[in-house]
Amino acid sequence: MAQEPDTKMADAPATSAVQVLPEGDGEQGTRRTRRLLAIILVVLIILLLAACGTLWSLLRPGAGAQGGNVKGIEWIRSVYGFGIQPSQLMHPTSVAVAPDGQSFWVSDASNFRLIEYNMNGSFRRLVTKSAEGKGFQYPSRVTVAPDGWVYVAQQTYNTVLVFDPGFHLKQTLQVELPMSVTANSTMFVVGSRGGFAAFKRDGTLIGQVGRWGNGPDDFDVVSGVVLDSNNNVYVVDTYNNRLSKYDAKGDRVWVVNTGQPGNSGIRGGAEIPQKDLVAKFPANMQVPMGVTLDANNRILVIDMFDYSVAAFSQSNGKFLGKWGEYGVQDGFFSNPSDISYNRQQDVFVESEAALGRVQIFRLQGSSNSGLRSLLSRYSDILNACWIPLLIIILLIAAYIISRILMRRRRNAGKDVVELES
Repeated sequence: MAQEPDTKMADAPATSAVQVLPEGDGEQGTRRTRRLLAIILVVLIILLLAACGTLWSLLRPGAGAQGGNVKGIEWIRSVYGFGIQPSQLMHPTSVAVAPDGQSFWVSDASNFRLIEYNMNGSFRRLVTKSAEGKGFQYPSRVTVAPDGWVYVAQQTYNTVLVFDPGFHLKQTLQVELPMSVTANSTMFVVGSRGGFAAFKRDGTLIGQVGRWGNGPDDFDVVSGVVLDSNNNVYVVDTYNNRLSKYDAKGDRVWVVNTGQPGNSGIRGGAEIPQKDLVAKFPANMQVPMGVTLDANNRILVIDMFDYSVAAFSQSNGKFLGKWGEYGVQDGFFSNPSDISYNRQQDVFVESEAALGRVQIFRLQGSSNSGLRSLLSRYSDILNACWIPLLIIILLIAAYIISRILMRRRRNAGKDVVELES
């Protein structure tokens, strides 16, 4: 017999297995919290950007002063302060950029000390004697090796002092009239009156080149030497007015006459028209002094009495250009004695002993990479602002993560599965 269907189940009202809960006061509170966090985040970002802007206005090139307008030279800042206070300069004879590019050293010869400044011109450190208590005796030239070791030439006392990064005196070398000094990761070179000498980093003599005189192979005061990464030596022969390149074996690669020899007589120079003089000596330098290398494979030589910086090719010594004018205002040169290049920031530092001044500037064509030049140009600003920028990035990341977590919790709370009894 057929059975009647059970209508109890059929007549029961249908119920949904999934129920969406309505939004309540908790959801509204969550929204208010999100709005408050967003407002706080925006305010913090604005404040941090304002702080970065303030730092930019203080550190940007030429901030707070009016620099000179010399073609090819972009003046950035100057360090003054004639006196004997820790941060002041009396007779800055030489400059050397620190390996990290964040500071530079100045040999203040008349005050018998070294001073380290930040690249923004602020005072960092004063060194008047080594960790062993031995003081300087007219430090005329200074250079810093890539590992932070410091080499100080004391021309008047015929010595070169070698310090580790903690300024412990490691060596005292006897060198007759040390006029210049340079160092790389494997060796250091000292220029003197009649040539130059190369040493291993432990002080072992590698060899000597030259003698005093005005012959083709002679030298008359080597005021500038600089090493490249291949141990080639670029030598400025001041009074013979020559620039030479020597390889790691001590053999001369090339030599160029940078101007009329200053110690070999006029030789009719007074009667030579300026046009012919420039044709014979394209750089037409007077008393070349300090030398450095830039990021575009150029040799830069600064001239004390021509008040200029001249550029030459590292490969063949070809004259590439010259910039500078005499003046005591910022951006001009007044008897400059030394020059150093900051590869990290693409800037030059030069010392003017007679004026008690150090200047930081850029030269056209010093870097062949547009992106690298741009990053170098603003590296001091980025270094000063990296903490606020990092905070901004972290705040934005925290806000995004919090939004994701809130959304997940909200979605998890909306979908509730009800089981029928």
